[in-house]
Amino acid sequence: MIESLQERNIACRDWLDMIIQASPAAATVLVVEDDFLVRLCAADALSEAGFNVLQADSGPDALRILEDGPVDVVFTDINMPGAFDGAGLAARIRHRWPETAVVITSGRGCPEEDLGDACFLPKPYMPDSLAQLMQEVLDCHAGHAAANKVRCLAG
Repeated sequence: MIESLQERNIACRDWLDMIIQASPAAATVLVVEDDFLVRLCAADALSEAGFNVLQADSGPDALRILEDGPVDVVFTDINMPGAFDGAGLAARIRHRWPETAVVITSGRGCPEEDLGDACFLPKPYMPDSLAQLMQEVLDCHAGHAAANKVRCLAG
């Protein structure tokens, strides 16, 4: 019985290793929102959709997190107190981490200022809409990155 149990454990480990290697790595989304409950709801929705989720309550806090490692998408509220708002954060990301996509949200309508290539999602939003938009942004951003790489290699 011990031998069959050991064999079963080995088979299970092999199977898990195979699944882990076959599964693409989940994208990382940084949620930047000064309202704790709104941030928590967005983070939960994205986590349940399979994203790795990081959280920040301000632009400067978000920059510290971005310094620590790669983030695929930053989802930020535009109206935040502090040194700079979501538009300022988006500009800094565009300058320093152009490979990172940005989605801006607000309950006050679409901002007047130029958001560059950032997407806009009005509040209130449904959790499934948020997760779907993040996936669409990732797919679109990956397509642009690949096209730009091809352009650079050809040029």
